[in-house]
Amino acid sequence: MISSRSPFIVRLNVFVFLLSLVFCISSMDAQNSNRRNAAGGQQAQAPNTRLPGGAPDFFQNKSYQGSNGETIRYSLLEPLEVKAGEKFPLVLCLHGSQGATKAPDYLSTPEMRKKHPAFIMAPAAPRNKFWSTGGVPDNVNPEELRKRGMDKLESVEVELMEALEDVVANYPVDPDRIYITGQSKGGHGTWGTILKNPHRFAAAAPICGPVGTVDMKPLAHLPIWIFHGNADARVDVEVSRRVFKDLLEAGGQPGYTEFPGVGHSSWIPAYETPYLWDWMFEQSRTKQDK
Repeated sequence: MISSRSPFIVRLNVFVFLLSLVFCISSMDAQNSNRRNAAGGQQAQAPNTRLPGGAPDFFQNKSYQGSNGETIRYSLLEPLEVKAGEKFPLVLCLHGSQGATKAPDYLSTPEMRKKHPAFIMAPAAPRNKFWSTGGVPDNVNPEELRKRGMDKLESVEVELMEALEDVVANYPVDPDRIYITGQSKGGHGTWGTILKNPHRFAAAAPICGPVGTVDMKPLAHLPIWIFHGNADARVDVEVSRRVFKDLLEAGGQPGYTEFPGVGHSSWIPAYETPYLWDWMFEQSRTKQDK
């Protein structure tokens, strides 16, 4: 039986792929070409410019100065209609090392905004800083840091979480329905952020994100859906297989989807998975085992 907490469980010794997810890969082009603007009936065009966090240009461009003196820029999209007294979920979308993220594109389509009204927050992190110091990949050493243009391990985790809490305090956000997702570097950021803040989020969807060998027991209560392509040459799929296994052994109920023949850009079929968003927006901290 598929529970609302865990979309499905994949045992490591049996390769099971949902046909609907495989179909997402083959039908992506058709879905994109047929996506229509709900207001004008015209095909939605990709924006020419991008805001902080890789968000489309119709998001609000904002910034926040943290208690550490560091400023983080972010893009924010509000629900189409906000009624007095109504609270909405928020999705925190973390970009990859090149500054790109696809989650805001999918979440901001007219169809999605009507089906799942929510605040969409897309922060920006410099290339020489991690999103979080939690769950740092096992291969990150002084030499690797130098390759990344870093003298030491630095992150934006302080200003990121303070900016998030500032949005929650100043907008009608449901504090029990805050979700996080990210691709590549943002996938690690997702892991690191939930490891450092295990009870802040209602659900997480890390995609092809590197994460170190750490204790996963603090995340056993959290609904997590992991995505990876088995042909990924940038981040070894064994990382996601290992952390999935670790979560199961810790008593968690994670979901795991592995796309056959897909390389590093597994966020494309992942974010095109319709049930991902239905599953995510069903989650609430009030349903979690404390």
